[in-house]
Amino acid sequence: MTLDVETPPPPELQPDMDVDEYDGVDVDVSEYRREDLETYLQEGAWEQAFGEWAEHTDMDEETFAIVTDLGLFERFDFWEFNRTTYRLFAVGG
Repeated sequence: MTLDVETPPPPELQPDMDVDEYDGVDVDVSEYRREDLETYLQEGAWEQAFGEWAEHTDMDEETFAIVTDLGLFERFDFWEFNRTTYRLFAVGG
């Protein structure tokens, strides 16, 4: 099933977020490159990944509208940047 919706804007990463607020996240502070991640998302990674997800999700347009209205996509955050792996976490609050 393909979800045919407009890609929401990429989340804005919060530079002041404390990684210790997340359970199960082990980030080496020397590899903490949030600015690089945000640039990567803004330059097309978010749109590409969202498109791939939308092609395979079971979510329908009604549920997507609810998720969007609640601002859940905006609350995504990313940790553990390296050249091959990104970990995604939803920010609480």
